Amino acid sequence: MKLLLVRKYHKDKTLGRISSQGLQIVKTKENPHPDFTAVGHCIPEGCYQIHGDYSEERGWYLEISGNGIPNPVSFRPLCDGILQHGQGIAPVTYFKGDGMGMFSRLATLKLMDKVFQAIEQGEEVQLEICEESNFKPKWKW
Repeated sequence: MKLLLVRKYHKDKTLGRISSQGLQIVKTKENPHPDFTAVGHCIPEGCYQIHGDYSEERGWYLEISGNGIPNPVSFRPLCDGILQHGQGIAPVTYFKGDGMGMFSRLATLKLMDKVFQAIEQGEEVQLEICEESNFKPKWKW
């Protein structure tokens, strides 16, 4: 399964949407681009692997790895509209006027359902991240 995250950078946040085969699955909210902040920024554009993991504290969750990321990055729901634990990607259902993500837990579960279904069918799940203005996917759909 190939997922595409197309981002739009803002001074205080990074907003995007994840799609598969041209169909949007969820929207996303991340920390700002490194050009805007030195701490807690979004992961670089590129191609990554997504896999599932389990912990007693969190239960099942999704992680992004590969392409030079020293530590895996998690998909996490927002907590009161804030991305917790530094770096990560927060799926959301939609945005309120100022980019406030809504129904993040629901969107996270929706993304997990799609990804775990693909994993159970033996598929490898990949995520390509690119900027909206430079939208040139590397993969052919």
